[in-house]
Amino acid sequence: MNLRNKFLIVIMISSIPMIIIAGTLNYHASQFHIIEDTLDHLNAIATIQKERVNDSIDRNLERLQSVTSRTQLRLSLDAYNQNPNEIDGDKIRHILNDAVASIVDYEEIIIYDLNGNEKFSTMNYASHNFIPDDIISSDQDNFLNFVHDGINPKLVMSAPLILDEKILATLVIVAIPDSILDITSDHTGLGLTGESFLAQRNADGDALFLTPLRFDSNAQLNKVISSEQSNVPIIRALSKQESNFIDTVDYRGVEVLSSSKYIEKTDWGLVVKIDKSEIFQNLTYVQLISAGNVFVVAIISLILSILFSRNISSPIIALRKATKDIAKGNLETKITLNGPDEIIGLASDIQTMKTELEKAENRIIKNAKMYAVSEFSSRLINELKNPLDVISTLVYLIKKRNQNILSDKDKEDFERVSIASDKLKDHIDNLLVLVGKTMKKEKILLSKIITKSLKSVIIPDKVIVNKPTEDYELVCDPHKIEIVFVNLIKNAIQAVNGEGTITIKMTKEKSYLNIDFINSGPDMPDDVLSKLFEPLLTTKQEGLGLSLVSCKTIVEQHGGKITVKNDPTTFSVILPLDDNLS
Repeated sequence: MNLRNKFLIVIMISSIPMIIIAGTLNYHASQFHIIEDTLDHLNAIATIQKERVNDSIDRNLERLQSVTSRTQLRLSLDAYNQNPNEIDGDKIRHILNDAVASIVDYEEIIIYDLNGNEKFSTMNYASHNFIPDDIISSDQDNFLNFVHDGINPKLVMSAPLILDEKILATLVIVAIPDSILDITSDHTGLGLTGESFLAQRNADGDALFLTPLRFDSNAQLNKVISSEQSNVPIIRALSKQESNFIDTVDYRGVEVLSSSKYIEKTDWGLVVKIDKSEIFQNLTYVQLISAGNVFVVAIISLILSILFSRNISSPIIALRKATKDIAKGNLETKITLNGPDEIIGLASDIQTMKTELEKAENRIIKNAKMYAVSEFSSRLINELKNPLDVISTLVYLIKKRNQNILSDKDKEDFERVSIASDKLKDHIDNLLVLVGKTMKKEKILLSKIITKSLKSVIIPDKVIVNKPTEDYELVCDPHKIEIVFVNLIKNAIQAVNGEGTITIKMTKEKSYLNIDFINSGPDMPDDVLSKLFEPLLTTKQEGLGLSLVSCKTIVEQHGGKITVKNDPTTFSVILPLDDNLS
């Protein structure tokens, strides 16, 4: 054995204890960093969840205030309290029904007198025994809580109706709690065992869960954790302890890492947690691999340090610079694939990460647009719907009463007003599609929907529409599918610029039905074609860019999809031939 081999053996033998010590230290350091990183991650999620819950509470209380602040409601109620009569009673019922109809989440509104007796309601429930007395008699300006109506959990809000500093009655609203439940049901970033939930103190001071649990779907408003179990995160949250916890157990008795927050407005506790076993499962694997490869690591370390340092360092430096550029937001940074296979693999992984970041950025932008659409929709609908109905009705009545004395110029003006009203109604229909979730399905011939859609659109004299010769029955929401067809026909008319051909074809393929809207207009640019169904995108000088978004939303609600292609310009609506009416 030559001196060089002996030297290498001595180095390896002497390095093994150091490698074992380093591996042990690395294991504990990894455990520490994993705990710290996980707690930081849980705390970040809990902070965001708390903000989202507070925002949802504020929105619900603002909508409650929008009902209790209605002057006509309070004046009519005051008059009714002084002299009960049907006129004021009908006014009150009309205002309550209008409020329920205008806010999607509202199911019922009840008014209780100062003695706790029910005076008025929108009558969606046969009995209101599920509403607690403390909500009816609450002396708080605004009160919000969860209750169970015997079938499903509900969100109940109450506030006093006050006129000239005099309390007239208590108004109670029963609403769908999805605005809060959707927040805690999102397990993104929480692995297989992580979850977030809300709880409140019951009459005994114990924790009552307000939201479903990931491992106990029946826990909502049923499962209780004793206040004596101080090591359970939700008990600490209800004790106003906003902190991260390492040595705690959850409602199952399983060891978890957790972060707690306190919702002061409603006296709720919020917890975000994940099982320790999931967090530490990779550490066991690391420990076993380290122990089994001590000698291999020693040899590889020695050889790589002598022979390949230069070959490795240059690509690593380049990758380091590239990752710093990516971290600064420069996603156009080029990743060079050179060096040993391991470095090429790392570079490929970083390239994959960059691609995923680009996709995530696009998703964030798209979600931001959808959020803007949702917020814009809610406000626009509330501001425009009722006044527009009044305008349309008055125009129709005035025109009908005076049709024999109107001049041609007057008739033309009335027609322009009607067209403008119809355009506004189209925008509102598109917005309602984006925020509405319910559908009323029935079995209907598609030819009826197409015929009704064509009657709803003004077809220019120089536009020829070829209707399909085939006909099929489809289970769908006729009103929503009509909105899709009307939007596509209007788009086709605009595409041919008032002169050309529009062909509607129907073909059946297995369990799906294809409805094609083909126009003879010019092809669209590729960059427009790829983003055509994104919200707020429009190629016209007027419009909100929502018609195709609403088409996509409706078709996907029916389990189908919508596509577009050029040569010729063809919008294809693909719907399942499903006889399920649910």
